[in-house]
Amino acid sequence: MARVEQVLWYLNFLATVALLAQMLRCGLQRTYFWLFLYWSGQAATDLVMFWIPLRTNLYAYCYYGSQFLNLILAVLGIHELFQLALARHPGLSAFGRKGLIAVLCVAAFLALGGLSLDFQVLPGQYWNIHRFLTLSRTVEFVLLMFLLAISAFLIWFPVRLQRNVAVYIAGFVIFYASQSSMFLLQNRLPQA
Repeated sequence: MARVEQVLWYLNFLATVALLAQMLRCGLQRTYFWLFLYWSGQAATDLVMFWIPLRTNLYAYCYYGSQFLNLILAVLGIHELFQLALARHPGLSAFGRKGLIAVLCVAAFLALGGLSLDFQVLPGQYWNIHRFLTLSRTVEFVLLMFLLAISAFLIWFPVRLQRNVAVYIAGFVIFYASQSSMFLLQNRLPQA
């Protein structure tokens, strides 16, 4: 791993620990339980991965497993977000839940259609990494579409949000948009 990449990894870990400490200090771990668990999982993964040698099968298996677990926690966190955003509006919540299931089905269909964007494994790429990134990109695209649908729903029915919930939505939208794009670019560009 390049020195700059390693320094960024450590800084990211420290920022995650600082975020967790701030959440604990403010007592937000109870309100944002799944978000707290998501960030705790990120920090725990980093702690374990720091000690595993790069370019080993153990590292790859730990990475794949941790990413799978992080996606599950992200889905639960986004569900928590929807519940928090509409906690004071049970009628909108019931209506939105039905509509968002339809949106998720359409998003899943679009994401599956997007599999053709990077179906071919380019020379120099490992097929298992390529397929893992494609699967991750597909799932994260569905999550991004779900978040955008939640945002559109909340704008259409002007629901007053707590600032933390709005930041939570915006952060996940930016994260999943950049993650999906990055995974697509990693699969489409020739590897160095």
